[in-house]
Amino acid sequence: MKTLAIFILIIGIGTSSCSAQKKIASIDNNVTLKADLENYTVKKQQKKATIENTKNKLGSVRQVSPNLPINISLRPYYIKLDLQQLTKILAINIPLKELESLASNKNAGISIDLRTELTGRVLEVSFFTDENSILNLKQLELIESEIKEAKLVTVKPEIEKYIRGSNFLLVDTRIVFEDILKAKKTM
Repeated sequence: MKTLAIFILIIGIGTSSCSAQKKIASIDNNVTLKADLENYTVKKQQKKATIENTKNKLGSVRQVSPNLPINISLRPYYIKLDLQQLTKILAINIPLKELESLASNKNAGISIDLRTELTGRVLEVSFFTDENSILNLKQLELIESEIKEAKLVTVKPEIEKYIRGSNFLLVDTRIVFEDILKAKKTM
C-alpha cells in the first residue's frame, strides 16, 4: 500500500512538472495550467498568445485616472520603465539556445503589461507573444516573480497630483528577442 501511495505521488509530481515545461506552442487555447507555484491561463487568438496568472484581478479592469488631463501622456516623461533591467531579467531566465531560435524570427518578441501601484511597485504581470512560442510556463513564472521583486518602474513626484485617485497604472512594453539575445551574450 505504501509503495502504491509513493508511486501515485511520483506520477502526480511528474505530471505537474511536465505541464510547467510545456511550450506555449503546444498548449491549447483557453487552458489553465500550473507552473511550479502559480496557475496560468493561456488564451490564443489571431496567432498571438496571452499568458496571465490566474490570481491577476486587474487584467480585465480599465485603468481609471480621474485627475489626469486628457492631453498629458505619462510615459516616457513621468513614468520610467527600466527597460535594461527588464531585458536582463528575461535574458537570465531564457536559455541561450532558445533565445537564438526565438531571435531568428525577425522582429519576434514578447510584450509585457505591468500593472503597478501609484508608487511604481508592480502588482500584476501579463505576457503576450506568438502562439507558436517555445517559451514555457515555468520560465514565465520565474520572470514574473523577478519582475515583481525588482524596482522597474519609477513614478516622478511631479505627476502625483494627476495620478491621485487612479486604481492602478498600466506600464506596457515590447522587447524583441534579438535584444534579449544581445543582453544574454554580454552577461
